[in-house]
Amino acid sequence: MLSRDAIADAALDIGFEHLTLVAVAERLGVTHASLYGHISDRDDLVIAAADRLIERAPWPEPSDDWRDYLAEQAWVLWGVAAENPGVSRAVQATGRAPKAMAAHFATMCRHLVTLGFSPEHALLAGDTVFDLAADSSDQTVELRNRSDEERRALAEDWSIPLDEPGLASTMFEAFTGEPSVWFGRKLDLVLAGIEARLAP
Repeated sequence: MLSRDAIADAALDIGFEHLTLVAVAERLGVTHASLYGHISDRDDLVIAAADRLIERAPWPEPSDDWRDYLAEQAWVLWGVAAENPGVSRAVQATGRAPKAMAAHFATMCRHLVTLGFSPEHALLAGDTVFDLAADSSDQTVELRNRSDEERRALAEDWSIPLDEPGLASTMFEAFTGEPSVWFGRKLDLVLAGIEARLAP
């Protein structure tokens, strides 16, 4: 039976990088026009699919340790976005926020307030961590779409101007190594900054 959830699932099967209403209709074996009983346009299709991802994501349970809680949130978002290429850019292009993400973000920020963060600091900390995860996942997808040779060439483009050997080798490692390692290092740095400036 055709439903918004079924349409969203088909969209996820197709992937955000190749997502069209026609492709979803063909996958479901229905007419293009029949989709409009459940979604309004392609932007709404993107939002429906993104909502489905967020609803299914293995978000952490509330914790008394704000740092672990935020780190787990970041890793879940990074993983979801990295495993679904194009989702971050597709959602941004709609100019809208998936309702499931907005609701989850609000829940996360409220929990940080219960742990002693001021509302402003909870929002700033959560937004910073989520921005880092989304941006880093986009970079991860971009690098994974390149061949090893292309990644090495890109790494050299960034590394060669860094005359200091330690800088050049670290930059090369960041581009050619496992992306999760570099993301983890950036996340640790951001969390240390939150602890120093915002945490209760």
